[in-house]
Amino acid sequence: MIRASLSKSWILEVAARSLTSFAVFRESQWKERYLEVYSLIGPFKEQLEAYRAECQHLEQEKGEVVGEIHKLAEQYADILGHQNHKQKIRHLVKLKDQNFELKEEVQKLKRTVDKLQKERATNKPLKASVTTPVKGKENHTPSCKSLQLSPSTKPFSQKNAM
Repeated sequence: MIRASLSKSWILEVAARSLTSFAVFRESQWKERYLEVYSLIGPFKEQLEAYRAECQHLEQEKGEVVGEIHKLAEQYADILGHQNHKQKIRHLVKLKDQNFELKEEVQKLKRTVDKLQKERATNKPLKASVTTPVKGKENHTPSCKSLQLSPSTKPFSQKNAM
C-alpha cells in the first residue's frame, strides 16, 4: 500500500513536471509567434494609425455635414413659402438632393487633396536624397540645374543673332 501511494505520488509528480514543461514550451512558441507577427506589422503601424486618424476625421466631417444639411433644410422650409404644398415638398426634396450631392463632391475633393498632400510629403525625402552629390565625383550633378540657363548666358541661337 505504501508502495502504491508512492508510485501514485511519483506518477502525479512526473505528470505535473511534464505539464509545466509543456506549458513553458507552448508559452515560448506563442511568444515567438507574437514577436514574428509584431515584426511584420511594425513597419505598417504608422500607416494604420494614419488610416485610423483619417477615418475618425471623415466620420466627424460626415456628422457635421449631416447636421448642417438638416439645419439648412429647416431654415429653407421656414423661408420658402409655396402655396401648393406638393410643389413645396418636391422642391425641398430636389434641393436636399442637390445639396447632398454637392457636399459629397466637396468631401471627395478634400480627400483627394489630402491624399495628394500626403503623397507629396512622402515624396519629398526621396527628392532630397537624389540631389545629394556623390563623393569623389567632380562633375556629378544629379539634378538638371546645370542645364538651365542663367540670366547672363543666352542660348546659342540668340548669340548668333546679335
